[in-house]
Amino acid sequence: MRCLPLVFVLVLAACGAESTASRSVPSSPFVRVSRPVMGTEAHVVLYARDPKAAFDAAQAALDEIQRLENVLSDYDPESELMRLCAAEHDEPVPVSRDLYDALSLALDFARRTGGVYDPTVGAYTHLWREARKTGARPSDEALAEARTRVGWQKVEMHPPTRSVRFTVKGLQLDLGGFGKGYAAQAAWAMLGIAGFPQCLVDVGGDIVVGAPPEGQEGWRVALEDGTAVRVHDCAIAGSGPGDRAIEIGDVRYGHILDPRTGVGITTGARSTVIAPDAASADVFATVLCILPVEAGIATAEGTSGVEARVKLTGQPEQTTSGFARYRIP
Repeated sequence: MRCLPLVFVLVLAACGAESTASRSVPSSPFVRVSRPVMGTEAHVVLYARDPKAAFDAAQAALDEIQRLENVLSDYDPESELMRLCAAEHDEPVPVSRDLYDALSLALDFARRTGGVYDPTVGAYTHLWREARKTGARPSDEALAEARTRVGWQKVEMHPPTRSVRFTVKGLQLDLGGFGKGYAAQAAWAMLGIAGFPQCLVDVGGDIVVGAPPEGQEGWRVALEDGTAVRVHDCAIAGSGPGDRAIEIGDVRYGHILDPRTGVGITTGARSTVIAPDAASADVFATVLCILPVEAGIATAEGTSGVEARVKLTGQPEQTTSGFARYRIP
């Protein structure tokens, strides 16, 4: 699964919890459990008076993230997603409810963003993974060929049989820019059902938070530029070039690919998005790095519950009208 940069650091010291431990904290009302998953580190933090029950709930939430990785990963050839890509698609292919629901939502985001987010970019992804090994930019001919196998409209969903059909051969799915947020949201939902609404789930910088800890107005999240926001009952995600950009000639290509061209972004754009759920935050964080800044901010302004900021290299940041209310002075 394609991992976006870790741009958020949970800051709990002011609330009396450890901020770096990968274990539960029995002497504190905070319990924190961490685990490597989805090519990154996932953290679950609970505010609870029963450390043992909270620890068990956190472990179950991490188990859910790991289970969804086995469904959605495009790195694991044995994941359900990759088995779907390898299948013959003369007829619709039955899939699990997990994969059907995730892919349906990803395609809905593609439709809503006009294809600026697109889960069918796998053909491009494989070209750029090879480019990182060889140091050579994919040729125009290779990009043009891959483009024939990219496009969210080339995936048919069949609800009555819960099955999927690709309308072109060789289409490859890549749920990067969506999968981590989707898994974080699922883990958060499990914690609420288990009776732990005061919680935070962080999957490599895709963060979803519930009710604030007792005595606090929200969860304090530090951003990569040293500023911080305070949030509750929502999600926050960031995207940017990170350490996975590749320099070819005099051009630095980011790991985020524009589905309309198949080429990595070159603006050095960084985004932060606050949204009602983690999948939305994850997707729009990617979209705002691809679109021109003014268009990206307008898209966020026009999306209910979404606030955002975007910054290009060497330029001042731009934000939506409501982003400032989350900032901590």
